[in-house]
Amino acid sequence: MKTPREVLFEKHQGIESKLDAVRAEALAEVCDGKSKCAAHPDALMQKPQTLSWFGEFLQSLRPHFVGLTGVWLIILGVHFATRDSSPMLAEAPAPSPEVIATLKEQKQLFTQLIGSPESPQPVDPALLERRPRSEVKQYIRIV
Repeated sequence: MKTPREVLFEKHQGIESKLDAVRAEALAEVCDGKSKCAAHPDALMQKPQTLSWFGEFLQSLRPHFVGLTGVWLIILGVHFATRDSSPMLAEAPAPSPEVIATLKEQKQLFTQLIGSPESPQPVDPALLERRPRSEVKQYIRIV
């Protein structure tokens, strides 16, 4: 018993010569009498060697690129699905007058506790003189 493949080959075996003739006519139209085409009609079908290895390399990476594209689409989908639309920085409201009064009172209590005077002491003008760093005297003040 013959397989379906063998039956198809027997049926279309006689058409192979007709297909070769059609291919030769098509190549003759494309070449239009060029010497390269007339001598080697199969030369039109071949790819340049420099591009063939690169194309084969890219073809071998296609499944990897498809996988990476899928992963990035999932990442972007999760990012946009979980994104919060509220603004990141909210403006702080101005402190109320009660808070300002309480802070001033705390500052006064702190200065009383430390014992620092209300008015700062005047700075000696001799200290403000500009001198080279090697001549500047270091003053340590102990209160």
